[in-house]
Amino acid sequence: MRDVFELLCKGKIKEGIEQLKAIPGFEAHKAIALAEIAYFQHDFESAMDYDEQALPHHEEWYAGNIVNEHFFAYVRAAIALKCIDRAKRVLTAFLKREQDTKVPANDMDRHKFHVERYQYIIGQHLLKLKGRENLEIYNSPYQVISNGDSMDKFIAQLKKYRPKFLSDSIDGAMYMLNFIYKTGNTTDYVKIYEKFSDKIDDESLHIKASKVYLALKHPEKAKEAIRTLTSKAWFPIEHPQITPMKLWAEDDLQKIMKRDFCKEILYLPKVQNR
Repeated sequence: MRDVFELLCKGKIKEGIEQLKAIPGFEAHKAIALAEIAYFQHDFESAMDYDEQALPHHEEWYAGNIVNEHFFAYVRAAIALKCIDRAKRVLTAFLKREQDTKVPANDMDRHKFHVERYQYIIGQHLLKLKGRENLEIYNSPYQVISNGDSMDKFIAQLKKYRPKFLSDSIDGAMYMLNFIYKTGNTTDYVKIYEKFSDKIDDESLHIKASKVYLALKHPEKAKEAIRTLTSKAWFPIEHPQITPMKLWAEDDLQKIMKRDFCKEILYLPKVQNR
C-alpha cells in the first residue's frame, strides 16, 4: 500500500485511486488519502464522508497532525455545504469517544493530555461552525508592515544566536525570515524569500510568503509560493498523507484555494522524503 500512497503523492491520482481501492483492509488509512483527494477536488461531500469513516480510528497511525489538519478542512467543507449541524454532531461525538476511552493506569497522563488538547481544538472548531471569526487556532491574515524592525537588528540577532549562519546563506535566511515575518518590514521578507525560495525547505515560510503576497494583493505570486511549497518543501509524515492539508488552516489562503488551483496542487508531484 505504501507504493500506492507514493504514486498518489506523485500526482498520479486516477491510477492511484484504482490501485488503492483494490487493496483489501486498511480502510481508515485509505479513507484518509481519499478524503485529501476529495478536499482538493472540492468534492466536499465525499471528503466529509471519508473523514467521518477515518478519523475515529486515528489510533491506527502515529502522526497527530493528520487529525488536526483534517479537522480544519472538514469544518470548511461543512460551512461550504451548510452542513453545520452534521459537523457539530461528528466533532462532539469524536470528543466524547476520546473522553470515554479506557486506558491503562500507566497511560492516564498521556490520555488526559490528549483529551484536553482535543477539548480545546474541537471547542475552537465548534465556534467556527457558529460563525465566530478571529479564533486562536485559525491563522489570521498577514498585515503589511512598513515601519518594522530593520535588517540590522535581524542580522545582529543571527550573529548572536546562530553564529555559524551567514546572513546571505540559506540557513541564515530561513532563520531570519521567521522573525522578519512577525516584526520586520514586508519588503524585506519578500526580498529575502524571493532570493532563496527554491532552496527553502521549511514549509511554513512558503505559507507565510503566500500570506504576504495576498496582503500585497499579488494573488498569482501567492499561488506560486504554494506551488513551491508543494513541490519542494512539503512532505508526508505518514504515508496516507498525500497533500499539504495545513493550507486549510489559513483563513486568508482560502481566497486562492479555489477548485482549479486546488486540483493543480493535487496533481503536482511532491517531495516524499528528505
